[in-house]
Amino acid sequence: MFRIIAILLLATTLSGAEEIREGSVDLGLDERQRALVDFSLERFAKADLELPPELVISFPEDQSKCFGNGGIYVPAKVEVRICRPSDTTMVHELAHAWIETMLDEAARQTFLNLR
Repeated sequence: MFRIIAILLLATTLSGAEEIREGSVDLGLDERQRALVDFSLERFAKADLELPPELVISFPEDQSKCFGNGGIYVPAKVEVRICRPSDTTMVHELAHAWIETMLDEAARQTFLNLR
Protein backbone atom coordinates (compact mmCIF):
# COMPACT_ATOMS: atom_id res chain seq x y z
CA MET A 1 0.00 0.00 0.00
CA PHE A 2 1.28 3.50 -0.84
CA ARG A 3 1.01 6.60 1.22
CA ILE A 4 0.77 9.27 -1.41
CA ILE A 5 0.78 12.99 -1.65
CA ALA A 6 -0.20 14.21 -5.08
CA ILE A 7 1.15 17.61 -5.90
CA LEU A 8 -1.59 19.17 -8.01
CA LEU A 9 -1.84 22.61 -9.48
CA LEU A 10 1.53 23.87 -8.27
CA ALA A 11 1.90 27.55 -8.99
CA THR A 12 4.45 28.43 -11.63
CA THR A 13 6.64 29.84 -8.92
CA LEU A 14 6.15 28.39 -5.48
CA SER A 15 6.61 30.96 -2.77
CA GLY A 16 6.07 28.99 0.40
CA ALA A 17 4.53 26.11 2.27
CA GLU A 18 1.02 27.60 2.28
CA GLU A 19 0.85 27.52 -1.53
CA ILE A 20 2.20 23.99 -1.46
CA ARG A 21 -0.46 22.82 0.98
CA GLU A 22 -3.21 24.56 -0.97
CA GLY A 23 -2.03 22.87 -4.16
CA SER A 24 -1.68 19.38 -2.77
CA VAL A 25 -3.84 16.50 -1.68
CA ASP A 26 -2.53 14.78 1.45
CA LEU A 27 -3.44 11.11 1.68
CA GLY A 28 -2.14 9.88 5.02
CA LEU A 29 1.30 11.42 5.44
CA ASP A 30 2.71 11.22 8.91
CA GLU A 31 4.30 14.28 10.53
CA ARG A 32 7.85 13.37 9.45
CA GLN A 33 6.82 12.74 5.84
CA ARG A 34 4.88 16.01 5.68
CA ALA A 35 7.85 17.93 7.11
CA LEU A 36 10.17 16.28 4.60
CA VAL A 37 7.89 17.13 1.68
CA ASP A 38 7.44 20.72 2.89
CA PHE A 39 11.20 21.18 3.43
CA SER A 40 12.07 19.79 0.01
CA LEU A 41 9.45 21.71 -1.94
CA GLU A 42 10.42 24.91 -0.14
CA ARG A 43 14.04 24.38 -1.28
CA PHE A 44 12.90 24.25 -4.90
CA ALA A 45 10.65 27.27 -4.42
CA LYS A 46 13.46 29.32 -2.89
CA ALA A 47 15.68 28.41 -5.84
CA ASP A 48 12.85 29.50 -8.18
CA LEU A 49 12.75 26.03 -9.76
CA GLU A 50 9.42 24.71 -10.98
CA LEU A 51 8.39 21.12 -10.50
CA PRO A 52 5.86 19.39 -12.72
CA PRO A 53 2.27 20.12 -11.63
CA GLU A 54 1.31 16.45 -11.93
CA LEU A 55 4.16 15.25 -9.67
CA VAL A 56 3.30 12.50 -7.20
CA ILE A 57 5.43 11.84 -4.14
CA SER A 58 4.96 8.49 -2.48
CA PHE A 59 6.37 6.69 0.55
CA PRO A 60 5.94 2.99 -0.32
CA GLU A 61 5.78 0.57 2.56
CA ASP A 62 7.13 -2.06 0.15
CA GLN A 63 10.86 -1.23 -0.09
CA SER A 64 11.14 -3.13 -3.38
CA LYS A 65 9.28 -0.24 -5.05
CA CYS A 66 12.58 1.69 -4.89
CA PHE A 67 14.63 -1.20 -6.34
CA GLY A 68 17.11 -1.21 -3.47
CA ASN A 69 17.59 2.57 -3.44
CA GLY A 70 16.62 5.10 -0.81
CA GLY A 71 14.38 6.73 -3.39
CA ILE A 72 13.67 6.71 -7.08
CA TYR A 73 12.12 8.93 -9.74
CA VAL A 74 9.74 7.09 -12.09
CA PRO A 75 9.49 9.22 -15.25
CA ALA A 76 6.59 7.30 -16.81
CA LYS A 77 4.44 8.12 -13.77
CA VAL A 78 6.03 11.50 -12.89
CA GLU A 79 6.43 10.00 -9.43
CA VAL A 80 9.07 10.29 -6.74
CA ARG A 81 9.14 7.26 -4.43
CA ILE A 82 10.92 7.63 -1.09
CA CYS A 83 11.66 4.33 0.68
CA ARG A 84 14.29 5.55 3.14
CA PRO A 85 13.24 9.11 3.94
CA SER A 86 15.89 11.80 4.30
CA ASP A 87 16.11 15.38 3.13
CA THR A 88 19.00 14.60 0.79
CA THR A 89 17.17 11.67 -0.82
CA MET A 90 14.00 13.70 -1.32
CA VAL A 91 15.77 16.71 -2.83
CA HIS A 92 17.89 14.42 -5.02
CA GLU A 93 14.86 12.62 -6.44
CA LEU A 94 12.96 15.89 -6.95
CA ALA A 95 15.99 17.08 -8.91
CA HIS A 96 15.54 14.11 -11.26
CA ALA A 97 11.90 15.12 -11.74
CA TRP A 98 12.95 18.71 -12.43
CA ILE A 99 15.64 17.73 -14.94
CA GLU A 100 13.39 15.31 -16.81
CA THR A 101 10.30 17.52 -17.02
CA MET A 102 11.47 21.13 -16.99
CA LEU A 103 14.62 21.16 -19.13
CA ASP A 104 14.68 20.79 -22.89
CA GLU A 105 17.24 18.40 -24.38
CA ALA A 106 19.89 21.09 -24.99
CA ALA A 107 19.63 22.43 -21.43
CA ARG A 108 19.64 18.88 -20.04
CA GLN A 109 22.85 18.08 -21.93
CA THR A 110 24.50 21.31 -20.76
CA PHE A 111 23.50 20.53 -17.17
CA LEU A 112 24.78 16.93 -17.41
CA ASN A 113 28.07 18.09 -18.95
CA LEU A 114 28.58 20.56 -16.10
CA ARG A 115 27.72 17.90 -13.55
